[in-house]
Amino acid sequence: MSGTPKGPEKNFELPKTPGKKRAATGSHYDQAAGSSAPFTSLSSLPVVARGYRIHHNASAILEENGIGSIGGLPFSAGSAIGLSGERQQRRSTTENTTSETPKPPVPKKAKLTHPTLSIDMFIPKQMGDRVLSCGEGAALGHPLGTTTKKPRKIDIFEKEGLNPIQVVAGKNHSAVLTSDGQVFMCGINEKGSVPVGGVKHEGSNDEFTKIPFSEEIKSEGKIVMLAAGASFTIALTNKGSVFGWGDISSVNPSADLDILIARMQENPTIIIHQAKRRVVKIAAGEKHLALLDENGAILTLGDGQLGQLGRKNVYRSNTLGEESGEHLIVRRCPVARNVFVDGYWTIVHAENGQYYGFGMNDYAQLGTEINESDARRVEQNIGELHSFKPRALLHPTRAEAFEGDHFVNVTGIQHVVALNSVGEVFAMGKNINNALGLNNWDRKTGESHWLYDKLQAVEFDSKVVGVSAKLATSIAWTEDGTAYAWGLDTTGQLGLGLTDEDDKMVGKPAKISSAHHEGYSIIGASISDCHTLFLAKKN
Repeated sequence: MSGTPKGPEKNFELPKTPGKKRAATGSHYDQAAGSSAPFTSLSSLPVVARGYRIHHNASAILEENGIGSIGGLPFSAGSAIGLSGERQQRRSTTENTTSETPKPPVPKKAKLTHPTLSIDMFIPKQMGDRVLSCGEGAALGHPLGTTTKKPRKIDIFEKEGLNPIQVVAGKNHSAVLTSDGQVFMCGINEKGSVPVGGVKHEGSNDEFTKIPFSEEIKSEGKIVMLAAGASFTIALTNKGSVFGWGDISSVNPSADLDILIARMQENPTIIIHQAKRRVVKIAAGEKHLALLDENGAILTLGDGQLGQLGRKNVYRSNTLGEESGEHLIVRRCPVARNVFVDGYWTIVHAENGQYYGFGMNDYAQLGTEINESDARRVEQNIGELHSFKPRALLHPTRAEAFEGDHFVNVTGIQHVVALNSVGEVFAMGKNINNALGLNNWDRKTGESHWLYDKLQAVEFDSKVVGVSAKLATSIAWTEDGTAYAWGLDTTGQLGLGLTDEDDKMVGKPAKISSAHHEGYSIIGASISDCHTLFLAKKN
């Protein structure tokens, strides 16, 4: 496996046409040049309607049987409005008036694609024996301890014989899921993000504590997956229901969304009910979330000011509380096989093998090229992102930089780290502070190698099985249980034990070691702004 960029570097200019991921187009930016990729039409792709996957050639079958709509959605071969069953029958009768013995039409069953996605394809299954954390803050879960530069074990899980299966880190909170569906949390209770009894809003809890759920929530099934945003957490059950808690507020929400936000800030609240829609995967960004249902539909909720919802952030009053998610579907998105969410963006892997991105693409991290002058404007306005919209992709747009490979995870904010199905790691986007792990950016010559719009190979000696990334920081772990970190260590979140005298910029993947995980293999990790959680299994 090579650690060099894919193909020869092209200094001073972007490739004029985007290529496949493995093509020789591994350009980096040294000065302003380039072009942006246009929006790609999705008219030839399968679409999602009312929870069904409908291919365009299915219209002839539906029309032949007098079916003018599916789930209330008009449908026809040549237009958005289908022929009604009555009109189709009249036309057939007229055409057969010259026949002496007209034959009644034989009804045929409409061919609708059966669900192909299941929860088992996405949920964590490997059980750990130990949870560790590093960094700073109450979210570490170490009572009376607020800073640790190397991974340190959290006693409660071993002491009480719990079996952790997933760890997720929010901005100022942490959550651990056990194999029996319990959730333990700690950190700052920012507007209900850590709903532990006795902890007030904006208060904190520095010890992992079990979250109590209502009987209504428990009836939705066993929790099998978690995802955490900056100040909220969502949960998926084995029945396909989704509920969440904490703060997922938008800058300009609708009145209806305000009600849902208020409910989530007070108590865990059902978002999708399994009787109305089965969700198979959940994912969270800073202030938004995305759901993938069993039919390949993508649903989004939260703050969409930078395009990360992939649709207009509009909700109708009669949809509030219906728990089907019909109003949350990204209509322009093709049928999906996977979805990845982080920061202020969403990436969809479509059933046809193509990738689509929407949201903040300020550093070409979504696989769609930008002009370097746009990226430099971002750097100059970095403190004004909420009023300045640099290269925001407002609707699903082809992300050709990812195509030609099968990725199982994509994560990051201004840069992304992508893991493919054979254990190779690639990175793309903003490379300041060596965020991509290429060890080729220097503070003194920062004008070079600061931005990549094509995936670059990140070198490892063995197969990688997991990755996690946030702002200028990344974590990866291999099949032999070794964890690596790179980027800018600001609070000890890289777990490398760096002191004030050390250079906090780690140019390439460096091995993480700690006395607390000797004899243990790392099988999971989640990094956030100020801390990192690790899941380890005893050797």
